[in-house]
Amino acid sequence: MKTRFFLLTVLSVSVFVSCGKDNNAAPGGFVIPDSAPVLTKAQLDLSNAVEDFGLEVFSRLYQPNTDIAFSPMSLSLALTMCELGAEGETARQIAKVQGLEDATQEQVAAYYQAVIGRLLTADENVKLASANAIWADQTFPIKKSYEDNMATYLNAEAFSVDFSDAAAVRQRVNKWGADHTWNKIPDTIPEGMKLGGPVLLTNALYFNAPWGVEFDKELVTEPFYGTSGTKDAQFFTKTAPFSYAQGEGVQLLSIPYSNGIYDFVVILPDEGKTLDQALVSLKSAQGKKLLSSIGKNGVSYGTTVSVKMPRFEIIYSSKEQIKNSLIDMGAPIIFTGQADFSGLSSEELTIDNILQKAFLSVNEKGSEAAAVTVVMMETTLVSPNDPIAFTANRPFLFMIRETGSNAILFIGAKQ
Repeated sequence: MKTRFFLLTVLSVSVFVSCGKDNNAAPGGFVIPDSAPVLTKAQLDLSNAVEDFGLEVFSRLYQPNTDIAFSPMSLSLALTMCELGAEGETARQIAKVQGLEDATQEQVAAYYQAVIGRLLTADENVKLASANAIWADQTFPIKKSYEDNMATYLNAEAFSVDFSDAAAVRQRVNKWGADHTWNKIPDTIPEGMKLGGPVLLTNALYFNAPWGVEFDKELVTEPFYGTSGTKDAQFFTKTAPFSYAQGEGVQLLSIPYSNGIYDFVVILPDEGKTLDQALVSLKSAQGKKLLSSIGKNGVSYGTTVSVKMPRFEIIYSSKEQIKNSLIDMGAPIIFTGQADFSGLSSEELTIDNILQKAFLSVNEKGSEAAAVTVVMMETTLVSPNDPIAFTANRPFLFMIRETGSNAILFIGAKQ
């Protein structure tokens, strides 16, 4: 039987590293909590809005026949750095495009402070790092109040650089990205790309986790029926109770990492269905309800499923796609001379472009994922008794989630 699958992943990185609890001090003044904070009802509502935002951006980045890995969390953290330096209509559009227009900037900052604290402490067996940075030309004034807020809420570091030497700035930013993603993203800003300046805002995100279920040691070589042709792939397998759900035209499977706080969700279209149809279904009210029904907080554990998943690796770069998506979604002002970032600097600024590069690797032991986002700013002017077959040998969507906050770290498509 031919099988295709669609995969979504989400990952966020910060200057903090979660891999046990060695200390609670972060360089920028951010305090790493002793245990994972429980989000308030209001903050969970913000999480739901941010989840919808990530799915919407992904649906616009998605193209048939192209593997993609994208980090909504990394993009959201970078946009939050922008919002906390914005005023007036500029701040309103950044908030509205993310579904956060009913929250104050202070509430948004406190929300991400809590989410980062939760991501870093939710599971000591998951290695998660998140880093944020402000890169400003040595002659360009950044308001101290902005730097202080970025350090307190997002643990952002501030660096002074010389944008007249674009090659040196590119090299330094790329090294920063590589250092904070364990060398998985060594070249976020490619050679020949306009660097922008006098300000760059960056986020880096890294995730590395073992499965919470032990897959069979023996790999199986079988065809993967991709949209661009059939190729042999190595599949890892397991027949066991999983969190599983079935909707109209799709199957959903949650594979837990470690203690189950994080999970890997696979959205597999039925035979004859496409990823485009699966994505439309996922964004619907019924699709969101189905997604919330699986995983640690779901009620669908205990279904015996015969899982067959391919090993795969994706490297994906967006160049103009995120910018165009945000314009179409209702935030055009941030890319124009009418942008107001007076909370960041007394000088006029606009966003020239937003880049993201992401990496994802999945195998029988677990997953490793990373993303770096760069905001380039410039001055203006089935039967329950039988195992259910879940063979991901066709295009699928996937995501990596933290189930307590519904935070999507990574989302993507394997085609």
